[in-house]
Amino acid sequence: SVVPTAQEIETVAKKTRVLRDMLEGAHTLVVKTESGTELAAQVSGREPIAVTSIIRSPGSWGAVPDYAEVALAPLERSANGRVFIDGGVIGLGLPEQPFTLDCSNGLVSVSCGKGRVVEQLSSALASDAGSAVLCELGFGTNHIRREIKGEFDDKKLLGSFHIGVGDNHAIGGVNRSSVHLDCLSRSCELLVDSRTIEFEKI
Repeated sequence: SVVPTAQEIETVAKKTRVLRDMLEGAHTLVVKTESGTELAAQVSGREPIAVTSIIRSPGSWGAVPDYAEVALAPLERSANGRVFIDGGVIGLGLPEQPFTLDCSNGLVSVSCGKGRVVEQLSSALASDAGSAVLCELGFGTNHIRREIKGEFDDKKLLGSFHIGVGDNHAIGGVNRSSVHLDCLSRSCELLVDSRTIEFEKI
């Protein structure tokens, strides 16, 4: 793969900070994915985090070489709706076919799907008392990334969306679990307090 230039990395980081600022102080996020699925969650009082590859101060963290996302922990029992997962589960891989997750009062379950990845995810969701909690909403902000490869960096794809299940105490939440898995949609429509965010214009 092509190594990004320093200027490109700075541009990606700037986009990430811009999206973080757009989510700052938000109350409700609504995310629409393919097949007509929609998820709504309350985020009042939860701080969005800009995760980039530029790490300049003690205690900051990120991922190299050009990772970029904005993540935040929703209020743990506030999320309701459905998410279409066509980008895989980070750590488990790409599914044989897309599948759908249901979320009711912050608890996630597989509503439709089959195959190895879905079976492993279902087992993980039942592994402890906090493992099925929708713990994170994340949005990719790297315009350089254009494809899904079945790896961690897939989450940085601009306009992609992932929900995390399980532990979120490191990103401002209160849920504890031995599990943290991210389930990825390749694209989404994001509404922040009813305002539509256009990823390509960030």
